[in-house]
Amino acid sequence: CLAIDNPTIDSNSKVGKFLYYSDIGVTAVFSLETLSHMVAFGAYASENAYLRDPWNQIDAGVVLISILNIFLQGFRWFKGFRALRALRAMRTITHSPNMRIVVRSITATLPMLGNIAMVMLVIFLIFGVIGVQSFQGMLRKCISSSGQVFAQYDEGECLALGHRWKNENVGNFDNIASALLLLVEVAS
Repeated sequence: CLAIDNPTIDSNSKVGKFLYYSDIGVTAVFSLETLSHMVAFGAYASENAYLRDPWNQIDAGVVLISILNIFLQGFRWFKGFRALRALRAMRTITHSPNMRIVVRSITATLPMLGNIAMVMLVIFLIFGVIGVQSFQGMLRKCISSSGQVFAQYDEGECLALGHRWKNENVGNFDNIASALLLLVEVAS
């Protein structure tokens, strides 16, 4: 159901009502499952309690977010939290030992990704400096107030006609920040 849902769906349409009631149904099933685990193992007091395991804490958090989503749907400030419903997929991790191994492997490699990010930043910085030195101010064009581009004019002619001499709404090499942003966009 999460794959079908989007902000443009009218809540009074058939699809909107189906999504609303299916959200309530799925949340009810997840809530009953979580409550039954808490009754069977205890909530937090015993040594083998449900909420003592970090994976179960994620599970309970996802259920709590789903419940809050149902009851606080009318509030505009809560709409941003609707994206947290995607965390329901995290529940599969708590039930699959193989998925737990994958998640632990990914979290173990995160510090190494920081080193790679630093190397990439240095490389982007080198090419950004070269780009600024080579192309600073050279990629500008004459743009009218309506957004029309006049490639035939140079800077003096453009300003004399009352137009703007600037970059289009794309990346440029006018400063190092814009150059780095452009290089990251091109690389990704």
